[in-house]
Amino acid sequence: MKRILIATDGSNTAEEAARFLAQLPLGERLRVDVVSVLQETKSFHRDAPESWIRESFEAQSEALTRSFHRIKACFDERDVEFEYHLCSGHAGKEVVALGEANETDLVVVGAKGHSGLGRMLLGSTSDYIARHAASSVLVVRPSAPRSVERMRIAIAVDGEQPSRDAVAEFNQIHWREGTTVDLITALRTFIGPFGRVEPDAQHLSQATSHLEHAKASLARECETNIIQGEHIAESIVQAIQQRCTDLVFLGEHDRSAYDRFLMGSVSTFVLRHASCSVWISRTANAAPTLAHTTEMARVN
Repeated sequence: MKRILIATDGSNTAEEAARFLAQLPLGERLRVDVVSVLQETKSFHRDAPESWIRESFEAQSEALTRSFHRIKACFDERDVEFEYHLCSGHAGKEVVALGEANETDLVVVGAKGHSGLGRMLLGSTSDYIARHAASSVLVVRPSAPRSVERMRIAIAVDGEQPSRDAVAEFNQIHWREGTTVDLITALRTFIGPFGRVEPDAQHLSQATSHLEHAKASLARECETNIIQGEHIAESIVQAIQQRCTDLVFLGEHDRSAYDRFLMGSVSTFVLRHASCSVWISRTANAAPTLAHTTEMARVN
């Protein structure tokens, strides 16, 4: 049984992410944890009376619980086992910790910001979760299609194990017949003393081989594309935007907490700059590394 964690802050963006997930033909019984994190009101209003702080927490809690029930209703026609977790603390850390403690397969979170500037801003909860979670992460943009009947999906491949894992995770979902799939691999070009240096025949042959192997492992028809540019991640972003992609799959190594903190990876760049939803596929869950000390309320 696949175990999924949905993070909600009560916003329309978070609930849209849940609705998008509910449409995906995952093809199996699901165990879904929904988590909300209360803001620590006292840290922002140190001089506020205790009664005001208590009332603020109660109002937050009630609003988040209502959001949970709206999310739960999205799955009325699915075989899903739900559990609700209400925490307090740092939103990103709490979501990551719960995901690791429950050995979650996939964390789903909504991404705010339609504009390029909004997508590039650092410090958001979705950005933190995408960088620190040990499991795969699905970040759903507000532009996600309302229907998954005719989605266009891109899978970035490079011949490494993480990209093979991304293809394997894609294959676990029984996509609709109208889904279009693009397999893309990127080759880097360089600016030398005599102009642009294009990939040589050996690199082109390797890229073609990577695409063919990925195509052979897919359970459906697809298109293959070799793209070139000075920056791999930027080339991927440009390619998926030119093709009006709805969702892109990216493979990423299972990393230590320190490695997850580092910036500049292809997946991080694509996550922040792409206008579509992003599925970051990671290898098996790492052992829990964060202490989860807050109390959690469960609502069935």
